[in-house]
Amino acid sequence: MQKRGSITIYAALALTVLITVLSGLIWSVKVQAGRMEAANAAEQALFSLLAHYDRELFADYGLLFVDGGCGTAELRLDACGDFLEDSMSFILRPNRERELLGGKNLLDLSLAELSFTGYTLATDLDGRILAEQAVSCMKDTGAMELYASLRDRIRNGAETASMQKEEGTGIYEGGEEIPETLTDPVPVSPAAPGGAEEAGAGGEGTAVPAEKPDESWKEVLPAIIRLRQTGFFQLAVPDASAISDRSVKRAELLSGRHTERGIGVISMTMDTDTTENHLLLAAYLVSHLQHYGQKKTGAGLQYQLEYLIGGSTRDADNLERALRELLLLRCAANILSIYRIPEVKEALETAANSIALLLLQPELESVLLPVLASGWALAESIVDIRGLLSGKRIPAVKSSGTWQVNVKDIPVLFTDPDSLMKGSESGISYPEYLGVLLVLRSGQTLRTRMMDMIECAVRGRGRADFRLDHCLDAVAFEASVRSEGSISLKVTKDGGYRQ
Repeated sequence: MQKRGSITIYAALALTVLITVLSGLIWSVKVQAGRMEAANAAEQALFSLLAHYDRELFADYGLLFVDGGCGTAELRLDACGDFLEDSMSFILRPNRERELLGGKNLLDLSLAELSFTGYTLATDLDGRILAEQAVSCMKDTGAMELYASLRDRIRNGAETASMQKEEGTGIYEGGEEIPETLTDPVPVSPAAPGGAEEAGAGGEGTAVPAEKPDESWKEVLPAIIRLRQTGFFQLAVPDASAISDRSVKRAELLSGRHTERGIGVISMTMDTDTTENHLLLAAYLVSHLQHYGQKKTGAGLQYQLEYLIGGSTRDADNLERALRELLLLRCAANILSIYRIPEVKEALETAANSIALLLLQPELESVLLPVLASGWALAESIVDIRGLLSGKRIPAVKSSGTWQVNVKDIPVLFTDPDSLMKGSESGISYPEYLGVLLVLRSGQTLRTRMMDMIECAVRGRGRADFRLDHCLDAVAFEASVRSEGSISLKVTKDGGYRQ
């Protein structure tokens, strides 16, 4: 009996030790499982928060941000924290609202505390956060083809012009010949019917004017003088009454107030100021912002692309500034075309010769050449802009077939300018030309004015309290999870849309 009793005591002691070890192992496993579950809960809570991105920003601009203001004019980090807590608690205690086992499960986890340790806003780093998302949007959607095609058209046009200049030909863009009405030469003497076979003192290829030049040439020079004195804006815009009269107060724009700044996180994945990314940002703006000629939507400024160029709080001022720069761009290209295209150059020389003879001062021909050239280029440029605003396309490099204004038709610009417009299917559209002007702006200017327009547009759609500097791009938080009623597990998590 004593032997059996000793075995029973030994077995009880052994089982006690075994049960203690097994209990410790089970407890350790539960703690480790709780640690993994806490990490999983934090990750799922972050994903849930990021899934509540602003639908309007994504639909209109392809941008992913959480409205940290939660529909108010204040940055509500507390509300975002409550959302994270609720999401984590649901995963840590999936049975919390059930009566079975008092709402507990085998892991017995509960959220003790959660706090933000950092967050990144859309406007941080002077808008580079938002710009990075915009550039990524262009890369992901393949919309960079917009500027690739534009760059190719400009490059091909320049190479064609250079090649034909070397060859001494006057045929451009598929062999289009100059229209008969372009030069409209003055009558020539019977001895020189072609005007070029016997150049005489005028030089090779110059038409010999008749003894009595056409009196209609008298109208050209006064028209050029009047053109220089008249504001180009009223001649370039097809319908002045259709110009937007909208304006905003500077204080209502993001750039006109103090903005919130994030804490920590950030982590840039690209340099938005490189040449390629600067081009992509300009392409993004052309693709997503409004411009002259589009239907008015919402409140705020209507000419958003033009605002990026002008920076004024009035639509009309921005349009005029954009068209003025576009005029300079087209004038430079057109005055080069006048001397590059043989037929147009010949028409210029004919005009200068004829006007000099009408003034009874032939020696003024050399003086009139640059005056007529600059005036003719200005007239052509105004018609170019008028065509662009009417929805037509204008080539970056003109050919004899795409040149629009006959030198004798310059006075017509004041009476019937629309009759001079031709346009081209292979040319560049108005928003694409604006894109060229955007590329000439600094990255800082584009980012600041882009944020102004995006915020202004969203506010104009009924969300008066929306603020772009309250939009969250990334967050970092720390959570304390209680396991087994006494063990505290620390979990840290960070993430955002650009990672």
